[in-house]
Amino acid sequence: MFEEIVFWCEFPQKMNWQELDAILNNIEWGIVVYAAVKNVKEFSNLKKAAGKKVELKAWPVLEKNEGYWFSGFVAEKSISELKQFNKLDIKLDLEPPLPKFAYSNIKAIIYTLKFLFRKGKNNELLKKTIEEMTGSLIINEFPLPKFLLKRWGAHFELKKGVTKNFMGYTTFAGSFWRKPVQIYLKWFLKKEFKKNPSIMCSIGLIGPGIMETEEYYKKIDELEEDLDIIQKIGIKKIAVYSIESIMQRKNPQQWLETILRYYKRGQPLVPSRQLQP
Repeated sequence: MFEEIVFWCEFPQKMNWQELDAILNNIEWGIVVYAAVKNVKEFSNLKKAAGKKVELKAWPVLEKNEGYWFSGFVAEKSISELKQFNKLDIKLDLEPPLPKFAYSNIKAIIYTLKFLFRKGKNNELLKKTIEEMTGSLIINEFPLPKFLLKRWGAHFELKKGVTKNFMGYTTFAGSFWRKPVQIYLKWFLKKEFKKNPSIMCSIGLIGPGIMETEEYYKKIDELEEDLDIIQKIGIKKIAVYSIESIMQRKNPQQWLETILRYYKRGQPLVPSRQLQP
């Protein structure tokens, strides 16, 4: 069982928070959601709308033309945007800038190769800015070699108040590649868990992300398979991408109940009264 489960929310403007609140009331549960926001004012407004059953936390992002995610490749001005989130509990994505093309495996490989020998010019500034943050931090990183991530300014060494989260998404490359991706992730996560038992892992995708054409789970069984894999590794904390994707499925309550069954939390879930097929 997992000791902590949180949810990412990349498109909070697509969320029907009242509908989510009603489902959570029905299953007698509350959840923690990290919502993508560009500034503190946007986050404050969102908290008012989120509902009683949601503990909302911030996921700072940039405008798409600024890179969207944080890395050493984004401008000094963009990195300084992080300072407004000081003292808040946040989740921070460390990734090379958002590509300007619709996702495909070939394009993603070519795009990554472009960065293999490049070093972010603002790596040190980003590192210093993150180090000065005083709230709790979840740092989201690729499951890739550390030397690459360091070169991109997409790696942060652990300190007090920081949790390392690795993206364990098995769906990105499509159903044909899902098994090889699972094998790689199992190897990578076992290695990282052995070094640091406090790591987190993201599970997904349940719906497309910011690149709009990413592959995602076609059925709940695929989600359960990934949850079982991560649980067997021994990882105790996970994040699920994403709550708005769940709410857009035909049976959102069933998806939520499936995830929360893996939650070590004493209070049992109330069986569904009526699930959509």
